[in-house]
Amino acid sequence: MRYRGRVHLERRDFDRALADFNQAAKLSPDDFETIFWRAGVYGSKDDFDHALVDYSRAIQLNPAYAATYAIRAHIYTQRKEYARAIADNDKAVELLPDNAMAYQQRCWNRAASNQDLDKALADCNKSLAINARDSETLDDRGMVYFRMAKFDLAKADYDAAIAIKPLGQTLYMRGVTKNRLGDAAGGKADIAAGLAIDPRAGEFATSVGINP
Repeated sequence: MRYRGRVHLERRDFDRALADFNQAAKLSPDDFETIFWRAGVYGSKDDFDHALVDYSRAIQLNPAYAATYAIRAHIYTQRKEYARAIADNDKAVELLPDNAMAYQQRCWNRAASNQDLDKALADCNKSLAINARDSETLDDRGMVYFRMAKFDLAKADYDAAIAIKPLGQTLYMRGVTKNRLGDAAGGKADIAAGLAIDPRAGEFATSVGINP
C-alpha cells in the first residue's frame, strides 16, 4: 500500500494516495515512511492541520531525519508561526550543518518576523557561502537588509536575485526599496512589474507591515 501510495502521490492523485497511506497506517501504525509520506499528501492538499500531526509523529518515530523538521518548519512559516518554524530550523541546521537550505529557511523566518536580524544575516551569508547563486537566498538577504534599513544593500541583493530569477515578489520588494531610496518612478515601475507577474506579489509585505 505504501509504495502504491507514493506512485499516486507522484502522479498528484492525492485522494488515492491518501487512501493507500491510511490503509498502510492501519497495518503498520509506527512505520515512519508511511506517516511521513501521508503528511506530504496532506500538505499537498493544503490540509496543514493533519500534515502537522503526521510530521510531528514522524519526528517521534525518526528524530534524526532532518527533512521532516525542514518541511514542518515550512508549514509553520506559511502559518506565520515563526517561533515554531525557527525551532525546527535550528534542528535542521544541527542535523545538516552543510545544507544551504537549512540556513536559508532560518534566515527567512527571522527576517519575516523581524527578530534577531544579525543572526538572520549570518544565516543568509552562510547559505550563500555554500550556494552563491541561489536567488531565493539573495531575496531573503534583501529582506534582512530592508529590515535593517540598509536599503542600498537590500537593492543590490534584489538586483542580483532578479538577474537570476525575476519573481513578482522580488520585483515588488525592490520597488518598495527604491521608494525608500527616493526613486519614486523606479519604485512604481518595479511594483507594477511585480504585480503583472503575480497579482498577489505584495500580500506578504502588507501582512508584515511593509507598505509601498
